[in-house]
Amino acid sequence: MEYIAKKSYNISMNLAQKLKTVGLLLFLALFTYGLFGYVLPVANAQTAVQNNLESEIDDIRTQIDATQVQLDGVRDQAASLEETLNKLASQIDAIQQKIAETKAKIAALKKEITETQAEIDRQKSLLTEAFRSLYQHSNASALELILASDNFSEYLDTQEYLNRLKDGIADSVLKVQELKAQLETQQAEQESLLSEQKGQEVGLKATQDEKNRLLDETRGQEAIFQQQLEALQEEERQKEAELQAYLASLISSAVSLGPVSKGDIIGKMGNTGWSTGPHLHFQVYKGSNSRIDPISAMNSFGWIWPVGGGGGWLSQGFHSGHQAIDIAGTEGTPILATASGQIIHRGCLYSGNYLTFGVIIDHGDYYSLYIHMQAPNNPKYAACSINRRSSYGTPSIDYSTTE
Repeated sequence: MEYIAKKSYNISMNLAQKLKTVGLLLFLALFTYGLFGYVLPVANAQTAVQNNLESEIDDIRTQIDATQVQLDGVRDQAASLEETLNKLASQIDAIQQKIAETKAKIAALKKEITETQAEIDRQKSLLTEAFRSLYQHSNASALELILASDNFSEYLDTQEYLNRLKDGIADSVLKVQELKAQLETQQAEQESLLSEQKGQEVGLKATQDEKNRLLDETRGQEAIFQQQLEALQEEERQKEAELQAYLASLISSAVSLGPVSKGDIIGKMGNTGWSTGPHLHFQVYKGSNSRIDPISAMNSFGWIWPVGGGGGWLSQGFHSGHQAIDIAGTEGTPILATASGQIIHRGCLYSGNYLTFGVIIDHGDYYSLYIHMQAPNNPKYAACSINRRSSYGTPSIDYSTTE
């Protein structure tokens, strides 16, 4: 089945013509190193040079992926170590605060013990004086004491007072001594706690030193992997440039596949290549290297919506990171030429690292690109007829045609 009217899509070597400008050559070369990585026509028989370059690039990308995994691993390890070090720092701060509080308690207890000892000494002095008075009082005869007193009642009061004073001072001394003993016990407990806390501080600081050593080692590994990654990326860029130059030299003999009119069916919406679901990736170039918003092109030039019946919906717009538009819809919906021109490619294209089926149309000063379309039911399109992402391995084939 022919998608394009036989008159406009007849592939004839008599009608073949050379690509008309160097800009077209540059445009096709640009597809080898554009928004999607490699986007290039795939010949039925690729040369050994191209195969070798692509193989080398694949190997480099494998190494890049492996190195990136290692780099991510050491970065995760470094982040984990930094988190651990932050926790250790907090724990050290907390234990040092506790140590300071314990030292303050010990200092306060020592002061209180000193004051208590001074009170004990004072109470003992009073008790000594009381004993002295009692001794003197006991050595005097009862008659002498009575005669020294104004009356017998005063004698009894004096005797009772001295006894009470002695007992009171003795009780006071005992209580103060008990207080001192309690304070000394508390001091011993606080000093034991202080020793334990200092041991914790030493342990935490030792762990902190070890984690810092590991972090320094990890940062060193990170720097090495980063250097390796940058070297591989530079090698990849050089190989891509080499492949780009080689492919540009091959397309100097490219010919038009035939004219197409605005609104002609050029294929069907599919889900081939690196795709998350049925959609059309639609891109417009001005000249060989300037991408423009396809919606602006349609509005400015009178081009038509490239999905049949005005179907589909805009799933992703044009922006710096995606210089095209994505139109999602139902698989098998007809895809239309947005404007008249010459078809310069219809077949497999590289999009990123994966093959997809697509069409490129030359409109004169502009080019339009249509990818992720269904591939015709033909073995030569087998490599670009399946999904490589969300539905990996699932065919996306237009069984109504084998062209």
